[in-house]
Amino acid sequence: MRKKIGQVTIHMYLPKKSLMNGNYAPFIKITFQGEFFTVSTRCEVSLAEWRKYSDCPPESHPLTVEWEKTCDCIRNLVSEGDFSLALLKDLLKGGKRTSVQAFARELSDNYRTEGKHNTADLYELTAKTLDAFTGTPVRFSRCDTSFCKSYVAWLRDVKHNSPTTISIRARNLSSILGKAVERHLLRDNPMKKVKVPSGGRKELNISEESLRRLLNATCNELPEKEFHYLQYFRCLYYGNGINIGDLLRLRHENISSNEIIYYRKKTEVSSFKKLIRIPLLPQLAEALNHLAGGKRHIIPVLEPYRENSEEEFKAIKQTTKTINKYLGRACETLHIREKVTTNLARHAFATRLLQKGIPVEFISEALGHSNIQTTRHYLEGYTGQQRKEAAKLLIL
Repeated sequence: MRKKIGQVTIHMYLPKKSLMNGNYAPFIKITFQGEFFTVSTRCEVSLAEWRKYSDCPPESHPLTVEWEKTCDCIRNLVSEGDFSLALLKDLLKGGKRTSVQAFARELSDNYRTEGKHNTADLYELTAKTLDAFTGTPVRFSRCDTSFCKSYVAWLRDVKHNSPTTISIRARNLSSILGKAVERHLLRDNPMKKVKVPSGGRKELNISEESLRRLLNATCNELPEKEFHYLQYFRCLYYGNGINIGDLLRLRHENISSNEIIYYRKKTEVSSFKKLIRIPLLPQLAEALNHLAGGKRHIIPVLEPYRENSEEEFKAIKQTTKTINKYLGRACETLHIREKVTTNLARHAFATRLLQKGIPVEFISEALGHSNIQTTRHYLEGYTGQQRKEAAKLLIL
C-alpha cells in the first residue's frame, strides 16, 4: 500500500524476515524531504493474509485502522503547515501537539525537578511573555525569523523594556528554541538571525567613604532590624563576595582552621566544581556570629526547607528582597546616597581589590569564576568611576 499526502509519502510493506512463528509484522514507512522513519503496525499476518489484504483492504481490519491513524495525523500536520517527522513520531507515540509556550513550560518543569529553580523561573517567564505577545499558543511552524523580530520589537516598542531586559528575554527564547532544534521540532534556531540590543552592564558604584560607613556602622547608629540585615552585607563583602545563596547554605562543618571552605552551588552540577576557601577575618566572624543560630546551617533561614527544593529557592529570593529593603533603609539613616544591595557587596569586594592593584587572576579565583575571561567581563561595567578619575589627571 502506498499513498502521498502533500510532500509526504506513506508506504505499508512487509519486512524481509518473518517472525519465529512464520507470520510477518507489517511496517509503515513515512518519507519526507529525503528523510524517513518507520512505525510498526503492531499486527501479525501470514503471507497469504497479506496478499489477500493487499488486493482488497477491509475498513475494519487492524492494519487499515493503523494505516488511517497514521494518514490522519499526517493530513492534520500538512494542512496546518506544521509537518515534521519528529512531531509526527511524537504524535504517533501518543504525544500531544506542542507549542513554544508548552515546550518552554515542559523545560521549566524538568529544570525544577533537577533543582535548577532560577532557570525554571526564567523559562516560565518566557512562556508568559509569549502568551502576552500573541494571546494564543505559538506553533513551531510560526516561529521563524519574522516572528522573533516582531517579538523583540514588541518588547521594545509596546512593553518599553530596557535593552538589558530585552537582551535577557531574547537570550531565554533563543535557549528554548535551541533545545527545540535538538528535539527536531525546529530545523534551525531563528533567533540566531535576530539582532538584539546589547544589554550592557549597569554600573554598580559605591564610594570608599560610603563603604567605610556601612562596614563600620554600629548598633547605636541604626535601628535593630537595619543593623541586623546590614550584617548580611558585611558577610558578603568580607566573605570574598560570596553569593547570598551560598552564604545561607553554609553549615557549621564548612568552617575549619579559620577558613570557610565550600563548593560554589552554581558549579555543583557542572563539570567545573569550584572549591572556595575564604579566610575567616574577625569582621566576617563577628557578622556571622550576629546572624548565627541554626542547627544544620550557620544562619537559620533555610533550616525548615529540604535542600534544592523549590521552597528553599523561594526562601533565598525572599530573604534577598528583605535584606535589600533594610539595606536601603540603613543607607537613608546613614545618609548614603548610593543604592546598596546584596549584589553590590560582591562587586564592591571585586572592584576594591582591583583598585588596590590585586591581579585579576586572584579576583577570579576568589569569586569562583570558571575562567578569567568571565571575571574581566564581570568587572567591565563596574570601573567607570575609575576611568573618570583617571581622566581628571589629564587636567593641568
